[in-house]
Amino acid sequence: QVHHDRHLLLPGADEGREGEHPVVPRTDQGGDGRAPEGDGRERREGAEDDDMVVRLLGAVQGVSLLVGGIGIMNIMLVSVTERTREIGIRLAIGALERQVLSQFLVESIVLALFGGIIGIMIGLALAGAASILMDVPFAADIRVIALAFVVSAVIGVVFGYFPARRAAR
Repeated sequence: QVHHDRHLLLPGADEGREGEHPVVPRTDQGGDGRAPEGDGRERREGAEDDDMVVRLLGAVQGVSLLVGGIGIMNIMLVSVTERTREIGIRLAIGALERQVLSQFLVESIVLALFGGIIGIMIGLALAGAASILMDVPFAADIRVIALAFVVSAVIGVVFGYFPARRAAR
């Protein structure tokens, strides 16, 4: 749901098209059935519950990103350890430390992006299935998908830097 000043935009609604998904006036009421008093801002029923769910999902997301990042770092550390001889030969024949660093950072980013792509595909499939089962509309937002892709790349850089730096030295 997208909240506007005093209206509730139905899911999938487009403000530019009239008739398909109307903008419905908000009917916010307090627990006693009367409109809330105060600064004039209205809150719909259950808004506190929605806020709690958003915070909970944010916490789960943060922990998931941390676990994924640690997994990438461990995979890259094992890769560096197993390829010590290859790295030594590259450095001995003239490769610069920054070239080795770049190689391992690229590997880390690619690993994270593949994980991100798989996660996006699974997320879209599960959301589509849930929308069919619950008979609710489903609309994927390309901006959210792009953000997930960018976050995957950032996780690859952040958690791949330490193993890449270790490989370069």
